[in-house]
Amino acid sequence: MVVACAVTTVLPGAASAEPMTVASVAGDSGAGVERISAASDGTQGDGDSVGATITTDGRRIAFSSLAKNLTPANPVTWERVFVRDQRTSQTTLMSTLTPPAQRPVISGDGQYVAL
Repeated sequence: MVVACAVTTVLPGAASAEPMTVASVAGDSGAGVERISAASDGTQGDGDSVGATITTDGRRIAFSSLAKNLTPANPVTWERVFVRDQRTSQTTLMSTLTPPAQRPVISGDGQYVAL
């Protein structure tokens, strides 16, 4: 099974009020790998995920997935595009095209996803 992951880094002086920051996951180096292909409740995706792209601030990641359990009421069997918000741990279904023409691209501020 293939999963989408993001390699992240914490910039000097960056801070977060969240209980689990990238730095706490990654250790003292400030860099690490985090699973992206997960449902909002943290459940691992039950299908392959590929083509992750990340916003400039590292908060949101767009990816394609065959997983059927990333969002509620998602019974389709073809590839879909999702966006994972690392700050809120929310995974949102963005597209159910059959199939996406290419990997998704997310704008630097996370406001737009193109297929």
